[in-house]
Amino acid sequence: MNSHKAQASPAATPLENLSEKSRGMSPLSDKLLKTLNILAAEQGRVNNNINQLAKHANQYSNVADLDSKIFAQFNSLLTRHLDY
Repeated sequence: MNSHKAQASPAATPLENLSEKSRGMSPLSDKLLKTLNILAAEQGRVNNNINQLAKHANQYSNVADLDSKIFAQFNSLLTRHLDY
């Protein structure tokens, strides 16, 4: 006997799964879940960008060969991003 349970697609995020389970909830709750899903996706993109920057920075074996202005500019940009 096959028992089928409704499952979200494998590519669905946890927030999408939660949104699917929230059918029948108030429109405000559904809108909140959709907004959280958008924010989570954006955070994922930001994390990916930070990882790419870290990977690039770790490729340099001799930091002394780099211009100190690069580090100063990076620190300034990262600080602005974190303050946002």
